[in-house]
Amino acid sequence: MLRSVGLYGRGLKAPSMYELGTWILKELLNTERSIEVIKRTWNETGVTIMSDGWSDIKSRSLINILVNNPYGTVFLRSVEALDEVKNATFIFNLLDGGGEQLVVQVVTDNASAYKAAGQMLMEKRTHLYWTPYTAHCIDLILEDLGDLPQHKSALSRAKKITKFIYNHSWVCHILFDTVELDRGEGKKSEGKEIRKIILNDKFWATVTYAILSTRPLVQVLRLVDAEKKPAMGFIYNAMDKAKELIAYNLGGEEASSREIWDIIDARWEVQLHHHLHAAAYYLNPQFQYSEKKSSNPEVKLDLYHCMERLIPEQADRELADLQLVLFRNK
Repeated sequence: MLRSVGLYGRGLKAPSMYELGTWILKELLNTERSIEVIKRTWNETGVTIMSDGWSDIKSRSLINILVNNPYGTVFLRSVEALDEVKNATFIFNLLDGGGEQLVVQVVTDNASAYKAAGQMLMEKRTHLYWTPYTAHCIDLILEDLGDLPQHKSALSRAKKITKFIYNHSWVCHILFDTVELDRGEGKKSEGKEIRKIILNDKFWATVTYAILSTRPLVQVLRLVDAEKKPAMGFIYNAMDKAKELIAYNLGGEEASSREIWDIIDARWEVQLHHHLHAAAYYLNPQFQYSEKKSSNPEVKLDLYHCMERLIPEQADRELADLQLVLFRNK
């Protein structure tokens, strides 16, 4: 809200008491009605519980609890967590309340307390899954990649350049025409250092390497961080394609990309890749009916693992199995 006010600038007129009590109040009621419409779909689809931990301006630890299904996301409540944010039992009790049959997934970040709470939930409720936020995991992968010497070198020098540019407004104007540092500041020690970095071919080689080895992951991050469409059915394929593109970008030789792949797999295979991702890939018509559909046997195995967990009755699983045949042959 404050950001929007700031963008408006001076002259914004605050709503009057009359407006707050009439059309603005009606807008609020319309919002509540739209939320009720979403809630009525929960029995049909099941829901995902999402927790979002953050700190306010007074450094208080808060956890927002949200409910999501294909029809939208609804804010449920906010809890002041104090020091208990690292307590797995506290988080477990927070996420365990209500909706016994409706909840099919719980999503949190990948901190150790949340991961432990997620495992406790899966042990108690045998029909749901805990999964970590994909965006958080990809952030961690990118941080790990940033620790590689070649990436760290490119980043540290690139930061010096951007800092110099933003600290000297005249450079911003020059950049529209030329990158030549021909002012007084360019002759000082800082300017000389920046000039030396820019004219160094090795620096640009490390920048190119950093871009080629991380851009595919940033594209996956954009996919999962967007709100245009549910990303679950696209993550499995997106991660596979990202790894393939990184290998291609780095020359196609396994030795050149093995270091990057190992870092990705350390997070993806161990922390992020769940049965749900492969199952969602299988159930996504965009991939199911594609000539390039994955033939990896883990896809079907993960799908059946999900069916066993989410569909407790044998008769219902058999019916679902028949529906899979119809889906495949559609």
